Amino acid sequence: QWERMPLWVAAAAGTLMVGLVLLFGLRQSYDAPPPRLDAKWPSMIPPDSSSAAVAGALEANGQPRLEHAMATLFSLAERGIITIREEAKGIFGQRPFTIERARAGGPLTPHEEAALDIALQGSTAPGASVPLATARSRFTRPKNWKRFKRAVLSELADAQFLDAGRQASRRRFMKAGIVL
Repeated sequence: QWERMPLWVAAAAGTLMVGLVLLFGLRQSYDAPPPRLDAKWPSMIPPDSSSAAVAGALEANGQPRLEHAMATLFSLAERGIITIREEAKGIFGQRPFTIERARAGGPLTPHEEAALDIALQGSTAPGASVPLATARSRFTRPKNWKRFKRAVLSELADAQFLDAGRQASRRRFMKAGIVL
């Protein structure tokens, strides 16, 4: 073991150097975002009409999350398209909630349509209902999540909130991280 130690140390040093060169090479194509300027917003009124999912994805560096899907459902409830009802206490004292489609509603954005379709499994009839916990678990299924995420990202792209260069750089760093 002592005779081969220099060989192993040299191999480890070489691997480290190759990894560092790869990371520095990837970093050369990345433009850092401007420094964050936290603006104080003293009002309870949102600064613009962006939906909760779009605003949340922007805050999360362009990555929609499960919280944004749930915020979409609460936004739809606020507009009266669905209702969220609290049911009687369950066996362990927890109160379950139920989502129920109230009306067809006006025009919906693509991510809102996707959220409704996923939560209610495509049922468009008023009165269709599902437990909130079931709706949440439906969002976590890969096929459903990809559909919602795609809808939010397409809205972000349509509003020109996404930078293709930064997305490509993110993908390169992710691939390099996985390889390393």
